[in-house]
Amino acid sequence: MQWAQKRVDEADVNVDFICANIFELNLQEGSFDFIYDSGCFHHIAPHRRVTYIELIHTLLKPNGYFALCSFEEHGTYGGSAISDEEVYIKRSLEGGLGYTEHQLKEIFQSLEEIEIRKMTAKSDEHQYFGLEGFLVGLFKRNRRR
Repeated sequence: MQWAQKRVDEADVNVDFICANIFELNLQEGSFDFIYDSGCFHHIAPHRRVTYIELIHTLLKPNGYFALCSFEEHGTYGGSAISDEEVYIKRSLEGGLGYTEHQLKEIFQSLEEIEIRKMTAKSDEHQYFGLEGFLVGLFKRNRRR
């Protein structure tokens, strides 16, 4: 979070960061214009996805945006390709579940898809962050579901 705070300070913008268990948040409904998930979703068990998506809908303002950075299947830093059923048979997410573009489209179909793509890798000298093996997505919550 220090990395993000540094950039916020440099840009001289107002951003409130929250670092907490998303399922234990006590936040006002419709209070966010933008929610960014940087590596949480791929560590959520399949049976919690519905609650996760409901939380996004609850917290986003109408026409608010949701951005996601998630492991790609067989990615460089993780991305298990096991099925939902195998998660429960093995009792493990194997370090984090990997997703395909198609899977993310299906999982987040209640949101309007703006873009889903592979993250663009960037060198350490570059001013922006980017690594191989991740998918990134941008979605919008429409007024109606």
